[in-house]
Formats: sequence, C-alpha cells, structure tokens
Amino acid sequence: LPYGVLGTGEKLKSVEVKDLLDSAESIGIQTIDTAIAYGTSESVIGDYSNSRFKIITKLPPLPNGVNDVSGWVRQQIEGSLTRLQTKSIDALLLHRPQDLTGEFGVKLEKVIGELLSDGVVKQFGISIYSPDELVTIVGRFPINVVQTPFNVFDQRITPWLKTLNENS
Repeated sequence: LPYGVLGTGEKLKSVEVKDLLDSAESIGIQTIDTAIAYGTSESVIGDYSNSRFKIITKLPPLPNGVNDVSGWVRQQIEGSLTRLQTKSIDALLLHRPQDLTGEFGVKLEKVIGELLSDGVVKQFGISIYSPDELVTIVGRFPINVVQTPFNVFDQRITPWLKTLNENS
C-alpha cells in the first residue's frame, strides 16, 4: 500500500524491498508480519524473502453474509500461500478477533483447527488494539500468539501477560 516507511505515500521499489529484507536478515530479524489486506505486501515478500523468514499474516474480517466460512478461509489462506511462495504460514492472526465470538465463530474455529492439524498454519492468534478485546477470547479459544501495542508508553497488556502465558 502507498504508505509506510517512506512516509510519502509511495510504494517501495523492488530493489529497495530486496535491500530492506537483506538488511533485516543481516541484523538478525527472523520474522515478518504482513496481512492479506496490506495490498501487495504478501507478493512482494514472497518474491524476495526466499523462505529466509518466519511469516505471520492476518486473515481479514469475515465478510458480511458469508455462507461458506470454511471455503472462504481456505481460499484466503491458499491465496496467501501462493503470494508468499510458501507451503505453510508460521502464524495466522485474525484482524478482527471478535469474529471468533460472532455468528460464525464455531465454524471459524473449526477450519482454523483443521489448518493447524494439517500443518498449513503452525500457530494461531489474534491482533488486537486494546487488551479489552481479550476479555471474551482468552480461555475460550486456543490462541498462542497475540499481537498488541506494547512499548515504553503503552503497557496496557502487562496485566494480561501471566494469563496469556497460562492459556497459550
């Protein structure tokens, strides 16, 4: 997408992506986070990562009126695998964790469990903006990765760390 490190609304050029990934590897970065909704990021990462990195990607929110949850999820994951040029995803996160507690939560949990059992997805988790989102998820669903804001100024997740560790 036309935003990010350049701050100018421009996309990185292919050679810049290659250089960036080479530099990341050289300083010990082992994992790359992306998402289906991040424009062409999965394709660009697939073109230049050469399986050097663990990949975390995110499933977009379930669309309104989806009838075949399993088919939709599998289609999204197959697309990611193709774009990332890989056979498995190290971690799959939900962009909207509330999908687990919504109308199709049971179906969503089932298909994700199947993807985990098949080895297509190695770990499952959620991406949150606030620890409040964990209240209805933790303890009810088998998650082992939580992506959350955490820095010197924002440590709202700290009271949850023990609970998350116990439930992973």
